[in-house]
Amino acid sequence: MNNVRAFATPKSGNNAIRVYLNRHYENPAPVAVDIPLDPSVRENLIIAELLALRYGLSVLHLAANRLHGYGIRAICSFGAIRKLIRHDSAFPHLAPYAHFLCTRYAGAVVEVDNRRPVWADDSLVTAFYEIDNKPVYETIESVVGPLLPTSHVIERVTERNICSAKASAFRVMHNHLTNDIVELGWSADASKRCRQKHGKTSRLLYHVGSRTMYVVAEDKRHSYPVIVTAYTVLDKYFQTNGIERKVA
Repeated sequence: MNNVRAFATPKSGNNAIRVYLNRHYENPAPVAVDIPLDPSVRENLIIAELLALRYGLSVLHLAANRLHGYGIRAICSFGAIRKLIRHDSAFPHLAPYAHFLCTRYAGAVVEVDNRRPVWADDSLVTAFYEIDNKPVYETIESVVGPLLPTSHVIERVTERNICSAKASAFRVMHNHLTNDIVELGWSADASKRCRQKHGKTSRLLYHVGSRTMYVVAEDKRHSYPVIVTAYTVLDKYFQTNGIERKVA
């Protein structure tokens, strides 16, 4: 199990929060991540810990460069982080900051320990970093450009047996959307029905090898198209739903 421990604390003499990250207990070699947030606001400490943890996993690769959370134990200081993952938090507006734990790292074990570690000390820090205080979303660099998976589509991919377990959903989607994908188009009638029902027309990305259809739509809240849902289809599905089996 690869352990990554995060501990947020006010940065002395500055209106910022410093998060110490460490993956070794016997031979600690912590790094420090500074984030411009007011430390007097408790919510900001939660935000900072999430931002730093995501940075440690996805940028610094403290638990190796993985497309999934298998074998990762993320240890945080706030129980609110686990509640955000379970979607039962009193701080639902913080959900964007926990996106990475609900998608790419859905298989990680998240534990809580609010005691200050002995290695959370500037004299032991091996590297210092500064990052922005805005949420960062995990995307999939598909053959049609970056796509944003949601916790909803992670659940659907799992429930519909497109992957073997929730922990592998992001990796399976990544493998599908970066290879052997055909973009399909709605027929004129189907496109009209889709706009009447949803107010917009979605894009369809079909993974030929697994017969998986990914539905993608624009969302004004995000910079990238969002993967709305996914399901396995049979040949008759295309004619029944007015989908043209050709590159759109």
